[in-house]
Amino acid sequence: MDFVEGLPNSFGKQVIFVVVDRLSKEAHFMALSHPYSAVDVSQSFLDHVFKLHGFPDSITSDRDSIFISQFWQDLMDFQGVQVQLTTHRRMARQKLLIGIWKPI
Repeated sequence: MDFVEGLPNSFGKQVIFVVVDRLSKEAHFMALSHPYSAVDVSQSFLDHVFKLHGFPDSITSDRDSIFISQFWQDLMDFQGVQVQLTTHRRMARQKLLIGIWKPI
């Protein structure tokens, strides 16, 4: 899970929230308005990912303030999801983007 930021405004959205399934490599791309909150991200996750796949056993993400917020941690704890945080944000983003764009 990560965010692509700094994009031009499109229909009031400037950020893409990216969720990639580690096993199938299926990716979900959700547009968000900036600034976004943990509640916005959680709602987008529920609306676009959870409804198709349910909650995962674990999630790997960088240490973005959204993913370390108390709301996000409580939601994942309540659902029994193990949250794994990467240690180097730039490296995690590079691996994520390389994995997504490589087949294209």
